[in-house]
Amino acid sequence: IRLSQAAQQKRIQYANDHKDDSWERVLFVDESYIELTPPPNSKNDGIYVQANEQPPAQVKDKHPIRINVISAVGMGLRCKIHIFDGTMTAALYVKYLKKLIHEASKDHFGGKDWTLVQDSASFHTAKVVSSMLEEEGISFIKNKTGQQALLT
Repeated sequence: IRLSQAAQQKRIQYANDHKDDSWERVLFVDESYIELTPPPNSKNDGIYVQANEQPPAQVKDKHPIRINVISAVGMGLRCKIHIFDGTMTAALYVKYLKKLIHEASKDHFGGKDWTLVQDSASFHTAKVVSSMLEEEGISFIKNKTGQQALLT
């Protein structure tokens, strides 16, 4: 994916702001999907036709089959990959975030202090997520104004 000039500058600024942070006790959480019906690749997908025939049009699936996943990583840490149905919501994110936090905190960080990093997806910043993080005593990387520094 190509990043806009503005997005590139934001990432450079984030890296500069946090280059001296200790990353050994940081947990990165994100979700994505795996598309099981990939779009046609006109450069590599060969279609053989007679010299006087037109190749059939390549049609992209309007509703491709996807597997939704969420997991977390850190230095020396890979949490389980969780598969979920439907669209991610704040409530669903909290459900899986609790599982990932428990796994990382118990198995890797020994229950001691560590920091959460997540991107700026709307459900990451929802009140229910912020409340859960506060209740659990989870810290996150802060920007210069003391707000959660989100990856963009």
